[in-house]
Amino acid sequence: MLNSKKWFVRFFPRIYVEIFRLTPAILQIVFIFLILPLQFGIRFNNLTTGIIALSLNYGAFSAVIFQAGIGGVSKGQIEAAQALGMRRLQVMRRVVLPQAVQKMLSPFGSMLIYLNKDTSLVSVIGVTELFNVAQSVGARLYRNIEILIFIGALYLVVNIPLAWISEHLNKKYNSNL
Repeated sequence: MLNSKKWFVRFFPRIYVEIFRLTPAILQIVFIFLILPLQFGIRFNNLTTGIIALSLNYGAFSAVIFQAGIGGVSKGQIEAAQALGMRRLQVMRRVVLPQAVQKMLSPFGSMLIYLNKDTSLVSVIGVTELFNVAQSVGARLYRNIEILIFIGALYLVVNIPLAWISEHLNKKYNSNL
């Protein structure tokens, strides 16, 4: 929809993307947690609130990655496919998307790592997650520094393989681009 030539098709998706890309995720989490129930009577449990807020935030970034990936496919490729008699959907499925997905691998890998790190933000609304538990354990044991080093190591244990996989896929599929 963001790539549509019609302004009225682009209008609402563009507003969504700009609002959720240009405001902090923590503000979005707090807004959904506090403002929606107070102003509109829409209530979610804490975990659901966190999932919704992070999904909306990362959905906006995903939309931009998709837009850039699709926009990065050369017009010549599209025109050649149309000249062969392919319909619009066939061009998208057989020519545009395979090339676009290759271009999107690296940004999606990075986004997945950022999402993993941003899950700690939901602790502000009382969701028990790794950072929240670490603070509790550190306070009980009076070993805050050791606990923080430990959770830092856990994030690295998860994120380093994600970074390697992302880099490997990027090199594998983008070596010919």
